[in-house]
Amino acid sequence: MQIKLENRSWLFWTLLAVAIKGIILSYFVFQSNVLHSSNMVHHIAIISNDYNYILRPVDNYFTAGTYTLEPGTGEYFAGRMPGLSLPYMLLRFAFEKENALLLLAILQFLLASFSVYILARTAQLIVDNKKMFLYTFLLFSISTFTGIFDFMVGLSESFSVSAFILFFYFLVKYLIHNSAKDIFISGCFLAWAIFLRPFLGLLIAIVPIILLLFKYKQLHFKTVVVNCSIFIFPFVFADSCWIINNYIRIKQFIPLEQSSSGVYGTIYSPGWLAIRKFIFNSGGECAYFEPNSEAAWFREKLDTETIKNYSFSKRLFVNVSYNRDSLVALRNIYQTYRKNASSLSANNPEMQLLDKQVVDVANRYTNQFISGNSPTYLFYKFKNAFKRLILKSGSGYLTLPAFSSMNLFQKGIKIVYSALYYFLLIIGAIGLLVQYKDQKTITTFMIFFIANLICTIIFFSDLQESRYFITAYPILLIAAISFLNKLFPKVFECKSN
Repeated sequence: MQIKLENRSWLFWTLLAVAIKGIILSYFVFQSNVLHSSNMVHHIAIISNDYNYILRPVDNYFTAGTYTLEPGTGEYFAGRMPGLSLPYMLLRFAFEKENALLLLAILQFLLASFSVYILARTAQLIVDNKKMFLYTFLLFSISTFTGIFDFMVGLSESFSVSAFILFFYFLVKYLIHNSAKDIFISGCFLAWAIFLRPFLGLLIAIVPIILLLFKYKQLHFKTVVVNCSIFIFPFVFADSCWIINNYIRIKQFIPLEQSSSGVYGTIYSPGWLAIRKFIFNSGGECAYFEPNSEAAWFREKLDTETIKNYSFSKRLFVNVSYNRDSLVALRNIYQTYRKNASSLSANNPEMQLLDKQVVDVANRYTNQFISGNSPTYLFYKFKNAFKRLILKSGSGYLTLPAFSSMNLFQKGIKIVYSALYYFLLIIGAIGLLVQYKDQKTITTFMIFFIANLICTIIFFSDLQESRYFITAYPILLIAAISFLNKLFPKVFECKSN
């Protein structure tokens, strides 16, 4: 097969990605109109739950004149970094809310389509094989694991994946060509990615350290230091502006985000965070929006029978002094706090005392479970975390009905995308190890380290959702295709012109 990539521009490949992604996503947009019609914007984009925390403060600014979480409170909101809210604010200066949201979704989709081309170019740069470009382009353009977020507004996932891919592309270019321009552009996109997904912040320190360790052998040490400084400058500048803005407004030093308990009030009170810590350490599900989860049992309003008959893991009550009735009592205290704090005030002395009681009890139960089940609790804790974060099917965010209610076509979609996710997950994990073991270059080390660092950061957080894993997915995809290239070289063989 003869491939003439040189005759095709970035615009051709981007438009092709638009067409492929557009065809696939149009079906899920249709399904969203059926299942979530009240959350749709012009029947094209869907407003996510995180809109309330990321974009609603912008709308409050235009309606009430203050950038606040709740309209009319007057309390400046710095609970989320402005990686997504700033582009939305710029749109809001020119458009009304619904049109701005629609345009934001269109921008997400177009940048995501361009990033398909960029990821394919990155794969070709790393492996130096034109078919790597084609296979990466095809698999990433049909991916719904990342693509499903392209028409969801209020979530940072789509822009963060695109920003990360662009950061990684220019980083790989720098590793090959040693261009200061490339490392600067890479730093710009990483800065944006951090403002979208703060857990990526460690990369602003880790990447320069790796460059210093490897590049000084190739370049003059002073040159490497200068290039590393160029790399971190965009983030330092942007974050300095963010810190100064926050200090001027609320007299607090906030380099990333305000603490959850400090900014979200009763939503993420210290008591709730302590309960979530208890659930996480005991191997439970910390996301209260997951049906039948331990977090939902503590947090949601439930009937008496549901509370009484909820099935906890038997491991939860091994070598501890608390029992099921103790957890029901803790739930009742927390529910009393939530009910009254919302109508009175989270700062009411009586409410603060009640919340402190929740914190003390939840922390005591956490310590009991850890001390009574060490070290086996670590195994179950991380096993369940791994299952929630990575082993979910990869199709959990598709806008489809419950599997039991799906028609045959929908079940086929679910099965095919789940199979594709597991296939690339396994092959990609093997590919990361094999590529690093065989080549041991700075590029392969950077790929291996960044992918593992992202997984490690989110793996040790107390709220794991598989959508946080999608940032590492593009690297895994490249590693998978690279490994397949080693296994089946004839499939990837390119005929000369």
